[in-house]
Amino acid sequence: MKRRYIISIIMVLVFGLIMFIAFCVDPIRKESYEATIVVGENTTWNYSQKRWKKVSNETDFQTLNWKKYQIFDNDEDKGEYYLVHSDKWYGFDNKRNAVNLSDMLFAYRSNYNMGLDTFVEEDASSDEFIEKVLLDNDLSAESEFTKSTKISIDYDSDGIVEDFYTITNAFINSTPDKVFTIVFMVKEGEISYLYNETRAYKVYAGCFPEVIAFMDVNDDNKDEIIISCFQYSNLGRIDMLYEFQDNKFKILISNQ
Repeated sequence: MKRRYIISIIMVLVFGLIMFIAFCVDPIRKESYEATIVVGENTTWNYSQKRWKKVSNETDFQTLNWKKYQIFDNDEDKGEYYLVHSDKWYGFDNKRNAVNLSDMLFAYRSNYNMGLDTFVEEDASSDEFIEKVLLDNDLSAESEFTKSTKISIDYDSDGIVEDFYTITNAFINSTPDKVFTIVFMVKEGEISYLYNETRAYKVYAGCFPEVIAFMDVNDDNKDEIIISCFQYSNLGRIDMLYEFQDNKFKILISNQ
């Protein structure tokens, strides 16, 4: 009887340990995650205590200075350098020599594995899904583009390659009725929109989009996507971090 009681106690303890490992260890581990992402000269997002925050005041910037970041500039992997923020981000090597950085800077640092996936953009001027999206948004299937590209990548690690399309006629050398910028994903024939803006044509209006990065910022084996929207001169750029949740893309954080 006593032996059976001891075995029962052991089984309960083992079961409790298994449940703790399954449901508690990972959330506790992620509580300590910290990360910083820099997009361009002025957009900085910081991740701590399981939430993203836009860094905008000098006190917060001071805590991020003279730390090593993985640096990319104009899509080129520059390696690790120190960053220091003043009016914008400046780079320095190990001997504190200045490193030239452009406004197409992308950098990040984290205390966990923030996987960054490589990708290639290819031309997608004539594509059935582009035509469908144009028609679905009351745009002419004969629309001219200033950009029409496709990125093929298995961003959610499910073994199925998704296609991400970017189409726009922003900054075009003509006067169309409408200016549009659309970024969307196609997965097994289904279309999901990330960025979708159409407006009446006006000089110096519109957004020219660039996909900056596919990276797993949440450590959930699924990439989030950073997209920048370039506008005319003093209007600057809009930087957005997207995640796929509840069967649609949502903005986790932006610089707005």
